[in-house]
Amino acid sequence: MAFFFLRPTNEASCSRVCVISPSLRHRKCLCPSLFTFSSQEILMNAVSLQVNVSNLVHNMRFSFTNSVNVLSEMMQNARRAGATEVRFSYTEDGTLVVIDNGTGIEDFQKLLTLSESGWDAQLVAREQAFGQGFFSALHSGKHVTVESRGRQIAFATETALSFGSIAVVPSDFIGGTRITIQGMTLPKPEVANALNRFAKGFSIAVVFNDKPLERPHALAALATVETAIGPIHVVGYHNDHPQLVRGMTVYLQGLPIYQSGMSWDVHNVVHLDSTQFAARMPDRTQLINETAAACRIEAALRTEQEKILTAHKGEMGNEAFAEKYWHMLPELGLSSMLLDIPYLPKCALHYAPEPVLADDWRFMREVESGVTRQSVEAGQHVLCLGSPSEESIAAHMLAYKKHWMVVSNLPAGHWAEQYQIDLYERADDVVFTLNGVDGQAQTFNGLYLDATVRFCDSVTLSLDQHSVTFDDEAVFHSSGEVAIPGNASGAGAVMQACSYIADNEEFQEADRDTDDQHLQALVALHRTKDLSAIVRMLLSQGGAYRFDALRGHAFNVVVDDRGELTVTSV
Repeated sequence: MAFFFLRPTNEASCSRVCVISPSLRHRKCLCPSLFTFSSQEILMNAVSLQVNVSNLVHNMRFSFTNSVNVLSEMMQNARRAGATEVRFSYTEDGTLVVIDNGTGIEDFQKLLTLSESGWDAQLVAREQAFGQGFFSALHSGKHVTVESRGRQIAFATETALSFGSIAVVPSDFIGGTRITIQGMTLPKPEVANALNRFAKGFSIAVVFNDKPLERPHALAALATVETAIGPIHVVGYHNDHPQLVRGMTVYLQGLPIYQSGMSWDVHNVVHLDSTQFAARMPDRTQLINETAAACRIEAALRTEQEKILTAHKGEMGNEAFAEKYWHMLPELGLSSMLLDIPYLPKCALHYAPEPVLADDWRFMREVESGVTRQSVEAGQHVLCLGSPSEESIAAHMLAYKKHWMVVSNLPAGHWAEQYQIDLYERADDVVFTLNGVDGQAQTFNGLYLDATVRFCDSVTLSLDQHSVTFDDEAVFHSSGEVAIPGNASGAGAVMQACSYIADNEEFQEADRDTDDQHLQALVALHRTKDLSAIVRMLLSQGGAYRFDALRGHAFNVVVDDRGELTVTSV
């Protein structure tokens, strides 16, 4: 119950409040003599909901998402009137004519009465046909003529919007309904594109300028499965598409209402049950509570796809199923179907790549076959994860040399998670051993890389029970050292230590090549007694042979103890 709270007329005399019910049947105050009021005065201060009808009707033009929605409203009215076809024609002067073969209009007044649809109660309840859509026509052109059952109304839209009287007069049109809107400003291509889009899933034939429009998503054209939300056409099951897909095109009462996925992709088609889903009024271009509705629709589609895939799983067997669907199931939101399969398919695996810090230079090597859970648990195959970094390069070199495997698209909760070695987290546990160190170290100063070069017979990397020893590849250590085994030239080592990505995010290939060549020259200089061979290599790498002016000339080159050059002609 609501109450009025009145102040005393003499606040100095009484601080109490008088409480009176709106019906004036209840009053409580210890000092009633201090108040002066009447029921008429109370009612004069009351408020109630009212509608400024003129402003409401004029402002409805802002409620329609865009000007082409008048076309979809004409289509819906034709379908609701029992038509089997609706025909549109549009001329360059902005005249739209819409003809349907439905039951026609019984009461023109209801057509022009806001929220008075004229449809029967069952249709109103089923489709929320509340009598607002035709008002889009009043905001689409300058003049409207509506003909049906041998009668017509013709009026300037301003007359209707100003609540002027409109006469109902005889017409020679006897069919269902013909609506003519003049003075529209829509470009003809825009009308054509909108009608093609609206007709795609519509239940009755749509014709534009004497050309029937295609309706590939109409229920009559599709194989579907009945679901809790309405019929669904599942791509990859109801048609010959090679695989299931996640994207959806959703229709409500035959008109597009929602889409997920890229517009150019193949989509599943959903026709919603209009008793469960409603569109935002008045133009019905968006579902009410769209986010929640979309989640519900996606769940229904996912349920149907899971049924299909469960049947395939039983027919194909676990390993073949995993090979075929490993990468598809995460896209469909059905990764959980892989959790009980004790097998990692070949398509999910690749060998740990050569450890370099530039992503674009990592080459993925395919494995020969999938692996079983039993072989992983027995240690016959080792799984790893992580991207190479300066701190973890040695761990990645170990994984690379031992042919450990990386799993892609591993679902959360999969049994393989517990067997993956995180190479970044375990980087500090890798033992880096130089075998047969010759005691000498060289300092390398490159364009991008500064490091200490250590020479040895071989390098051993160990992690837990895993170890590998090699003598033909250089290995960078996070301490800033590059180990050069006896049979290694140093080629490629600089990429283990530096990405050669400049501030502009571009790979500096020339700088990488220069550092790589200079490191190899340093290694060669350390190992050879033929110093002239080193000079020849450096001059060749520097491109001296490219200069014609140098050909046929001899030079005396002196390198002093500070590394500075003196060059004189001979």
